[in-house]
Amino acid sequence: GRGEMKDGKMTLTDAIVTQVQRELDQDGNGTINAEEFEEWYVQQPERKVKRGHGSVVKEITQFPDPENRNVLSCSYDGSVKVWCMKTGDILQTLEDTHGKKTQVFEVCGFPDNAQIMTCGGDATVKVWDWKSGKCNATLKGHAEKKNPVRGCGVFTCGKKAFSCSKKGEIKIWQLTLDADGTTVTGGSVLLSLDGHTDLVDRCCLYNDDTRLISASWDNTLRVWDVKTGEEIFKLKDHNKARGI
Repeated sequence: GRGEMKDGKMTLTDAIVTQVQRELDQDGNGTINAEEFEEWYVQQPERKVKRGHGSVVKEITQFPDPENRNVLSCSYDGSVKVWCMKTGDILQTLEDTHGKKTQVFEVCGFPDNAQIMTCGGDATVKVWDWKSGKCNATLKGHAEKKNPVRGCGVFTCGKKAFSCSKKGEIKIWQLTLDADGTTVTGGSVLLSLDGHTDLVDRCCLYNDDTRLISASWDNTLRVWDVKTGEEIFKLKDHNKARGI
C-alpha cells in the first residue's frame, strides 16, 4: 500500500509518494497529517489521471537519481514517454522506438539523467538521449527471430547493462562510450547467462551490482554471479514468474 493510517497520521511506505512527503512532511519524521494530505490531493486534480499512450502501459519507473522527479513509461503502442512527476506534464514522447507499432516492454534511466534504455519486440536494446529523442545505440545480440527482449536495466556505473528475452536468454552488455566517457555509442555482449528453459520476463541487480536475479516462465527464479556468469542457486515452484 501507499501508506498506513494511525491516530490521524499517514505513515508513508511507498516510494511513489515521496513527492508528497517532501511537500507535506515538514518535520521529516516520515508522517503527514491525513487531513492535510486530502486537502493537498483535491487541489491537484491533474495528478489523478494522465493519459498519453494509445495502448497498454507496460512499465513505469523513475530515474535512479532520487533528486530527479521525472518518470518514464513505455507502452505496447511502441512509444516511450518522459513525465514530470511534479506537474504531470509530458516532457518528451519517443514514437515507434522499436519499429512501427512494435511493443516496448521496459524502459529505464541512466544515472546521468540524460539517457534512457528501452527493449522491445524487435529483439534489440536501445539507448536514447531522451531530450533530443535521438537513438545513440542499438544493441543486437539476442536471437532475432520471434524473440522480443522483455527486460533491460543499467548497472549503477552506467557502463554495463543487462537484458532478457522470450527465448530464455540473459545478456550482460559492456557499453561503449564516446570520447568524453558520457554518451553510450554502442555495446557488445560480455556474458550470456544460460539456464532458463522458457521466457525470462524480468531481471534485477542487487548486492552492489554483483548479483542478478531473473524471473522466468519456466517457474523458477535464478540468482547469477554477473562477473562469471555462474548460476549460484535456483528457486522453484513459481507459476510463470513474471516479476521480481
